[in-house]
Amino acid sequence: MHIILVILKIIGITVLVLLGIILTLSLLILFVPVRYSVRADFNNDASLGIYLTWLAGILRCRISYPKGELWIFRLFGIPIARSKRAGRKNKTNKRRRKNTPSGSLEQSDSNSAKKDIHYDSGNESSAKRDAGCADATDKDGADSLKEHSHKRNRGYKKERRRKKANHKDKKKKKNTFKTLFGILGDERNKRLIVFLKDIVIQFLKRVRPKKIKADMVIGFDDPACTGLFFGGLGILTVCWTGKYNITPDFEKKILKGSVRAKGYVRVLDVLRFLLKILLNEDIKRVMKKGQVN
Repeated sequence: MHIILVILKIIGITVLVLLGIILTLSLLILFVPVRYSVRADFNNDASLGIYLTWLAGILRCRISYPKGELWIFRLFGIPIARSKRAGRKNKTNKRRRKNTPSGSLEQSDSNSAKKDIHYDSGNESSAKRDAGCADATDKDGADSLKEHSHKRNRGYKKERRRKKANHKDKKKKKNTFKTLFGILGDERNKRLIVFLKDIVIQFLKRVRPKKIKADMVIGFDDPACTGLFFGGLGILTVCWTGKYNITPDFEKKILKGSVRAKGYVRVLDVLRFLLKILLNEDIKRVMKKGQVN
């Protein structure tokens, strides 16, 4: 009896330890934020780098474009998964080209010589054929008329098919516009669109970068476009606080400088917004019917 109690005690302790580990991991995943930093450089060529860290850098992810590896995951600084480098394919192709035997070149030279011989013999035979072609002109004329009539019929059929296809496309566009107007006219769908808009705005407020630093020179071909761009940019800079040193250039087209942004995302916030979306009555109605009435 004492042995059974000891075994049960050991089993209970192991179960409690496993439950504690699972609970701590779930709490870490929910509450510890995933920090991100974005770095974009513009100098003739654009380059983008995104760095993600979780739990004080234990898990890291780097996404870079267009230079280097596309993405790489590291656990305690050790790479555990990465994308294939684009340079490896080019290296393998170069190696294959280098390893091609010289005999293939000799074969290509021999094939070109054979083609030249056939071309010369074809010229000799063409002179003989020209002498006998005068007798068959009438037959060729009749055949050419038949071919011309067939081509005209084919062209007419193609035009009819094209017109039918255009008519069907116009009908589809009209039907899509009708369905869109019907969707927007329904009060329930209007309520759904407003709900989704509010959810997206709230989510962007949570996820938006907390620190932004920009040092750039921007200019377009048309000075009016430059003015409009900086008018919209002024609204964004009011919404997103940061250090901005963006100067316009109204004389030439230019995009030069760098942008830095830092922020964080919590998994708990993402799950909360997903639950709001899934528990909405209009979303449930759409998911049940498979389409918006």
